[in-house]
Amino acid sequence: MTPPRVLYLSGWPIGAHGEGAVSFVYEQIDTLARDVKAVYVEHRFDGAVSWTRRRAARRDIESISDLWPTSVVALRLWTPRISPRLTRRDLLQDLWKAGVGLAERLTRVIGHVDLVHAHVVLPAGLLGAAVSQALAVPLLMQEHSAPFSMHLDTEAKRAAVRRTLAAASVVCAVGEDLAERIAEQNAAHAIRLTPNLVRTGLFTPSSMPDERTCLRLASVGSLEERKGFDVLLDAVAILRRAGQRVRLRIVGAGSLHQALTARLSALGLDPGATLVGLRSRSDTAALIADSHIYICSSRHETFGVAPAEALSVGRPVVSTRCGGPERFVDDSCGAVVESGDAQALADAIAQTWRRIDEFVPSRMHARIDDQFGPDAFRRRMLALYDEVCSARVGA
Repeated sequence: MTPPRVLYLSGWPIGAHGEGAVSFVYEQIDTLARDVKAVYVEHRFDGAVSWTRRRAARRDIESISDLWPTSVVALRLWTPRISPRLTRRDLLQDLWKAGVGLAERLTRVIGHVDLVHAHVVLPAGLLGAAVSQALAVPLLMQEHSAPFSMHLDTEAKRAAVRRTLAAASVVCAVGEDLAERIAEQNAAHAIRLTPNLVRTGLFTPSSMPDERTCLRLASVGSLEERKGFDVLLDAVAILRRAGQRVRLRIVGAGSLHQALTARLSALGLDPGATLVGLRSRSDTAALIADSHIYICSSRHETFGVAPAEALSVGRPVVSTRCGGPERFVDDSCGAVVESGDAQALADAIAQTWRRIDEFVPSRMHARIDDQFGPDAFRRRMLALYDEVCSARVGA
């Protein structure tokens, strides 16, 4: 049987070699590329004049050479956008128009497409809906946004969300709470749960550090309000006041770097040693392995890739009840507390620290691999591909 050609669209650009904030999209495509003909397109708008020059120089479609080796066709495709003052179209309307044009140009470059798989309803989902309708192929729309309400703050965006959901053959969500939020916008769709992939071959189990005089904590995430790092720092302060030596390292970057730096200085903690910036995926795995407990202090999560990766390394997780990690974190591998409660977070960390020798890294890894590892993810997603492609053949 000929493998289907799947067009992948992402709401965020993927960093070189899959590093960066949306490594999970890169890793999904990388894992599926052995079973499908994968084509990834990063869409960008350009001004009318500069796009005309780009087109004349044949640079309106570019190969992206720093992503996958040879298994995935990766393209950056530019489309023109004329000033809204002249067209009277908003960005979302222009995005739909771009999708129709993108479909025609892609067909000339790569040939037929069997399925469009878009990550995040706006903008990639809307773009994918236009492409799928223009090519008369199914759309699988997979949502990751936390919170989903970020796409619903204007009537134009709400209308675009409903249009995208209605166009999709299958709508997927990486978590149950997220599925409920999506269903509120389109109750006709049965939202499928498709948990994110965890690279259990990279995040491998390791022995707990022998150090016991200082509690080593790790956390990963963008330095933004929804990650709750302010609450985590308050919890660390509570632990320190109780006499516990603590070392915290946070992997990530974001707009709250300066505010968190000031808070750390006020606590007497070294900001440079705590806020370690962005790290490669392998360095992140090593940093987690060098810690005793992983902390997820988020206010909103859809799945919780980083907490799952920590469990895969064999580290217990203390998480807030934020919409994702509580589905796979329990007493056997950590603790869950209410979001925004620094005292509860500190108490759960202290309790988990007292139990640290009860946790068996190999068991936690096996559990994550069974639920979210590459083989489990491939089986789940390829079954959906077969379902939507078969339905199209039978239509």
